[in-house]
Amino acid sequence: MESKGSRPKQPDWLAEVCQESSIHGMPYIARKDLHWTERILWALIILGSAYYAISSCLNQWYRFRDNPLVYEYEYLFGLRIFPFVGITLCPTYHDETVIPRLINETWGLDASKDKEKAAYYRKFLLAINALRYSTLETLEPFENDTTLDNVNYLNILLTLQKKIISVKNPAELAPIITEVGLCQTSSQLTRYGNPYGKLETLDVEPMKQCGYFSNCITSLKPLNSIVAPIYMYVHDVEEMMLPTTCELPIGMRKTSNPMISMLC
Repeated sequence: MESKGSRPKQPDWLAEVCQESSIHGMPYIARKDLHWTERILWALIILGSAYYAISSCLNQWYRFRDNPLVYEYEYLFGLRIFPFVGITLCPTYHDETVIPRLINETWGLDASKDKEKAAYYRKFLLAINALRYSTLETLEPFENDTTLDNVNYLNILLTLQKKIISVKNPAELAPIITEVGLCQTSSQLTRYGNPYGKLETLDVEPMKQCGYFSNCITSLKPLNSIVAPIYMYVHDVEEMMLPTTCELPIGMRKTSNPMISMLC
């Protein structure tokens, strides 16, 4: 029989890992010449450091994920100039005078001869004009109507709102199709919401720059005397608006000089 002294010594894997580790304090845990209380103290220090390091990283991630204003402040900090805010206007307007012609061109129906059918199509046109993701249920009365298939809905929107779309070149705002319908925007990403069916950038006012300590003001004057309620969305000029973006309903009144202004 082999004596106990002749048996091979079992390797101490914990001690070897601690000795080879580059983490500060780990070698002290494996040292046999230190008192056991000091070794426990070093173990607690290492565990506490790891915990607070991971917690700090997670807190920073939550901070920037849940607080976009904090991210924006960090992004702008130290900059002398920064892009001015982007604005998207979504008017609740339609031109009533073009509806009979639009019905005739789309479905070949004379509104003066079949008033009941014309009223039905008028209701559909108004539902399309006011459609957004949150109001899709307004299309339920028309779901089984095959005469509404293959209809150019974007052309309908452009026709109904033609009078309020700017024709200046370059325009302050460009038409854009969004999740809340046809709107007008100063965003520089107009190509991705081009309502004319092409992936092309529309002419829009160039991006403005604002000084860090400047009193920057933007004003949007009406194109004509048409009065209509407007939803205004404020967002990054390099991005497109979202329904969750800051929304401000504006009830337009007949004044001598109506103007929408924002002070930053």
